[in-house]
Amino acid sequence: GPEVRRPGTFASNCLLARRLAERGVRFIQLYHRGWDQHGNLPNDLTRQCRETDQPSAALVKDLKARGLLDDTLVIWATEFGRTPMLQGKLDPKNY
Repeated sequence: GPEVRRPGTFASNCLLARRLAERGVRFIQLYHRGWDQHGNLPNDLTRQCRETDQPSAALVKDLKARGLLDDTLVIWATEFGRTPMLQGKLDPKNY
């Protein structure tokens, strides 16, 4: 989408990651900030999923199309293993 043309966006960084992989870079880390929502989970989560879903899928698709996915380990992780489940209020708790 159009976000790929805006430097610093997650979409742009996914494109950069693919280009680095094409050039043989062995470790590439992408980071998307702001997942620790407090009180605005429904709106923030929707926005953040929109910002990361399609670019992440496009990255994997690009890697596969270029024959790079077979030699690539893709890991999606969080900083401290919270569950997506709400526990009593709009504030996820540590599991």
